[in-house]
Amino acid sequence: MKLEDIITLITTGESQRVELKRTVREGGKLAEDICAMANSGGGYIIIGVDDSRNIVGVTSPNKVIDEIYRAVSSIEPPPEIEVATFTIDEKTVVVVDVKNDDRLHVVGGTAYVRVGTVKRPLTLHEIIERASETVLFPLDRTPTPYTISDIWDEAVRKYSQLSRERKIPEHDVIKYLKDIGLIVNDKLTLAAALVFTEFPQHHYPQAYLRLEHEEKWIRLKGPIWKQVDDTVSWVLNFIPTQWRVVGARRTEIPLIPPRAVREAVVNALVHRNYAVYSETFVRFEGGSLIVMNPGSFPRGVTPEDPKPKPRNPSIYELMYDMGYVEKRGIGISMMRRECKAVGCELKIETSSWGTKVVFRPGGIDERFFDILEILPAATKEVATKLGVSKVTALRLLNDMEKIGMVKKVKRGRGFIWQSVG
Repeated sequence: MKLEDIITLITTGESQRVELKRTVREGGKLAEDICAMANSGGGYIIIGVDDSRNIVGVTSPNKVIDEIYRAVSSIEPPPEIEVATFTIDEKTVVVVDVKNDDRLHVVGGTAYVRVGTVKRPLTLHEIIERASETVLFPLDRTPTPYTISDIWDEAVRKYSQLSRERKIPEHDVIKYLKDIGLIVNDKLTLAAALVFTEFPQHHYPQAYLRLEHEEKWIRLKGPIWKQVDDTVSWVLNFIPTQWRVVGARRTEIPLIPPRAVREAVVNALVHRNYAVYSETFVRFEGGSLIVMNPGSFPRGVTPEDPKPKPRNPSIYELMYDMGYVEKRGIGISMMRRECKAVGCELKIETSSWGTKVVFRPGGIDERFFDILEILPAATKEVATKLGVSKVTALRLLNDMEKIGMVKKVKRGRGFIWQSVG
């Protein structure tokens, strides 16, 4: 903090991020003020300035600082702060810099937030929403109104068929869900309801998925694995393609990779914050495909460092069992590789509301089609006919393999490349 910055804050006056206090005890308990600021994105509490922005100063800065730290110690968990003193017009002011913190803080069992220039306690639903957002507790293990009688036979059959590691027979699926705590006293938890009931949106309307293209839109209902399947089928109708006649057949490649789209939709449904009353959105806008869901990345997780720290661990495990979730921690890397192979720009943005994934189509390397005219051939032969290095040829062939244009076929001690289809 610099003196010039503090003077600017004082002259601007109180706001969402600035509170002016004549004395340390003015305007209520200091702990509540700091708690509210920490729960609202951080900001500054400046002590020694009245409501009219007049600098009155404090007579004993050390005592004020002691009171500040006592106040912080009464907050659970204690927020991160910095305290500094400044001399302005020969008067001392004390500044508390409350850091931005995505944890939920409480004083005496009550969580406060700052709205404009006032503080207020959070409602119960707001506490649940924020606690879920900061992964304080797994919302997906909370009980729902659904019971065992609501379990959809088709969902049980699907789970049994796809469970790749546990190989659970259909008749044992309900027992398994009880064993892992996803059915308690015949009540389904949220994870079980979202995966195993035919219409979870009846009690959880935020579980709808909205598809938008131009001025038309539809809502998808059903268990989340079905929403994934239905969304990918819908998206394929509108993804731009690049095509060319190679030999006697037409080769057509999507400029937004379907596998990457599927992963984005899975992530949106598996990792979203179900305490927020908002749908998940998939829409085409200005040539781009956008996937949006409420809920940002958990603390310590970023698109650049996608650690396996799921907000909804039970939903995550069920969808992983069914093969919808990629091997832990590799989903975003796979999306980047798939997009790079077809020249598609991928952007992942997070905000206080949620997460947005944007696919902006580009164009396929024309050399892909030249290679198809050469195949079947070994890497060295492709390199020679294209007039590129063997390393470049291999990179191009690997990119083509990722998007399903070519495949390797054994020949003798080595292999050759062949077109697919």
